[in-house]
Amino acid sequence: MAAFVSFSPRRGRSPGSLGASALTLLALASCAAPPTAKTPEPTPSPSVAAGEAPPGETNTAERPDSGSAVVAAPAGSKDTAAPAAGGSSSSEPPEKVGHQLVYRVSPEGMLVLALESEFRPSVKSKRVQGGYVFVVAVEVEPGKTIELLAGKAGPLALSARVLRPAEQFIHDERGDSKVIALVQGEHPSFERTFPAYPEKPLARGQEAELRFGLWGLGTNEKDRLPVKRFFTVKASVDANGPHASIETPAGVDE
Repeated sequence: MAAFVSFSPRRGRSPGSLGASALTLLALASCAAPPTAKTPEPTPSPSVAAGEAPPGETNTAERPDSGSAVVAAPAGSKDTAAPAAGGSSSSEPPEKVGHQLVYRVSPEGMLVLALESEFRPSVKSKRVQGGYVFVVAVEVEPGKTIELLAGKAGPLALSARVLRPAEQFIHDERGDSKVIALVQGEHPSFERTFPAYPEKPLARGQEAELRFGLWGLGTNEKDRLPVKRFFTVKASVDANGPHASIETPAGVDE
């Protein structure tokens, strides 16, 4: 029998109806190619290893007490210097600005807003031979026509850090890709299962941190950009069974 741990907000509720306890967080998704690093993180580019913070990427968190935004550079990022007045930066093309993501977290779950559309992640555990796997789904409610770039396993990019107890890193490869167009009125859902064959399921005493991104998000080919840090799932199995939680990505200040 499957044990379920779900964090999907109720349908039919507007983002503003999540209650006074909701915490609003802002993040900027970047399209810049990152330097090589060992920390796992979904990489929306088949030619670059997953897990590095892209240059110039910033994350902001709105402080409810002050109303001001605090900007923090994530670990591994580099400061992007502006050219001096009257100087020329024609030797390097300007860096694209990523799509803004708004995170609303409440006891009911997490809601991510981007391009006037809503993304609701959820997670549930499933008992299989040898342990448990975790099924992560994202339901999308487009507010307008948007496009997702899908790899061989769909639009969700995934990298994982697993403790079995030996540390193991697992990274996605995009493979052949296609564009999925979503229009207002649709409610598609996209899933990823982890661990997936040939990886072994999680057994008692084992845990995993799953970092999800999007291979590409936009309204057309020109503004379709990867989302490196979408959300994180932490999963584990102990004597009481499986546990899972959905969290905002690393670099978003609370």
